[in-house]
Amino acid sequence: MSRNTRFLIDLVSAGGFYYFFGVLLLSQPGNQAYASITPTIRLAVVVIAVALVALAVRRYFRSEMKSGQASNSEELSRREVVARKHICAAYGKPGDEYGVTLFVSHHLAEIDAEYWVKYTGVSKPEPQQVLDILELRLDPEEDLDTLDFTLPANATDYVVCVGFDDAGKVVSVEMES
Repeated sequence: MSRNTRFLIDLVSAGGFYYFFGVLLLSQPGNQAYASITPTIRLAVVVIAVALVALAVRRYFRSEMKSGQASNSEELSRREVVARKHICAAYGKPGDEYGVTLFVSHHLAEIDAEYWVKYTGVSKPEPQQVLDILELRLDPEEDLDTLDFTLPANATDYVVCVGFDDAGKVVSVEMES
């Protein structure tokens, strides 16, 4: 069932509730039920009808947010693939001596062989093997303008940060702490 159809059904349900209880039963002065209903109960019927409408609106917008999150998830996946390609392409290039190249060389020199064996299967991995094990570190507060990649198991405070422009194109690949 589509989101719009569900929203319409919810609104019709709220309207039906109000019409049945508010109009037919409670607003007929000649009706025996009317005489025994206090103004407080009449007000409660209106409040319940309004609450039903509010729930319908909330459900509608919550489902809209979830569909937006799905598209964000797809965009995140796309950007992660693009970022990894740019990270690999940057390694060893002139002008990247303080970016990905430094990240890899620094960590190859500083981290114990046990770590590398655990995550790459060898005690002295090749630079590409280091790049292959980078993990995306997401901050839920951040948008998709930057993606940070780091080594598994919190082995370092350094990240390779890939920046994107508004169109989703990579504009920078840098090492940060």
